[in-house]
Amino acid sequence: MEVLETVLPQFFTNATQTFKANGGTLQQMYKTVHKNEVSAATHRKLKIHLRLEYDFYYFVKQRFYNLLSRIRVLRKQRDLHRQLTDWWSPGKPDDPQLPVLGSRNDASNILSQDKNRTRKLDDRGIA
Repeated sequence: MEVLETVLPQFFTNATQTFKANGGTLQQMYKTVHKNEVSAATHRKLKIHLRLEYDFYYFVKQRFYNLLSRIRVLRKQRDLHRQLTDWWSPGKPDDPQLPVLGSRNDASNILSQDKNRTRKLDDRGIA
């Protein structure tokens, strides 16, 4: 949910807090009641026939976790930047926003924004 709140804030703002406030009841509502086990032979056949789908799934999963780690790094940097800014100029807090990914903001754009923030901190003698 952390990624969705960051990437699509117009749809997922406060989704984590809402989920925690409900105590995870959604998981109980949509849990499979009578789940039949699949045999090992069936599992092997499906894995062979769905090889491309498995490859795509693992690719997307890897991209998702890379994005999640980047978001967490940017949040830590934002928090550090906020603390340093408050320390240097308590009357003028600077609140850098996390980038919202869309059609124009890709990973390289995020990294270049990150480099610009680091340069600004270097120019101020903070980093």
